Amino acid sequence: MINVDKMNRRVTLLRPESPLDEINGCDTTYIETREVWAEFLKPGFVSRAIFGDAAAVEVTQGMRLRPVEIAKSWRVKEGARVFQVEHIDDTTPGEIILTTSEVQL
Repeated sequence: MINVDKMNRRVTLLRPESPLDEINGCDTTYIETREVWAEFLKPGFVSRAIFGDAAAVEVTQGMRLRPVEIAKSWRVKEGARVFQVEHIDDTTPGEIILTTSEVQL
């Protein structure tokens, strides 16, 4: 359930656009679509194997929003930070939970 007092982060939703470049490849850019209020949830930590026994830890950031148009390929910008949308949970009426990972620009 959404608690509007906790929705204290103003974020911008970024939709990907992949126009063909001069050699018929795609150069993905992100278009700002709208600003919304979000609640940032506790960060999550996921261990992943990279090569053989080597492991890395990926930090994910959960965000709670009111229902809005968004997809897995989109990004979310908060200040100077940019997050890639990895998963969208829309099973609870009246809210969506995004699982995101920070993009290193």
